Amino acid sequence: MVQTATNKIIWVGAFIIILIGTFSHFIFDLSGHNKLIACFVPVNESVWEHFKLGYLGIVLSCLYDYKKVKQLGGRFYFTSKVLGLLSQALLIVLVYYTYKQFYSGILVWLDILSFIMGA
Repeated sequence: MVQTATNKIIWVGAFIIILIGTFSHFIFDLSGHNKLIACFVPVNESVWEHFKLGYLGIVLSCLYDYKKVKQLGGRFYFTSKVLGLLSQALLIVLVYYTYKQFYSGILVWLDILSFIMGA
């Protein structure tokens, strides 16, 4: 029972990360290029800025699942979130710079896939 509830929380959290991360890609333009907003959402297509996709999504998913995981006795909650964020960033970097070795253009579909896989 606890394992099923935990799996559901994980999948809902991943969905939130993907949804928020995708939406955050457009927030900077929608905000009229607000500099405060730029601290939290990507402002261009650089690899560094794509780290913000995962960051905002993970922070907001924490708001969803912290109490639920704590009630189920989840240990090392914040450690797992930080490791998730770091592994997502590492995956984005590895995928991007690996395909850049073989292809000079930008593969948007692969950038999106690496973000989703990281989530």
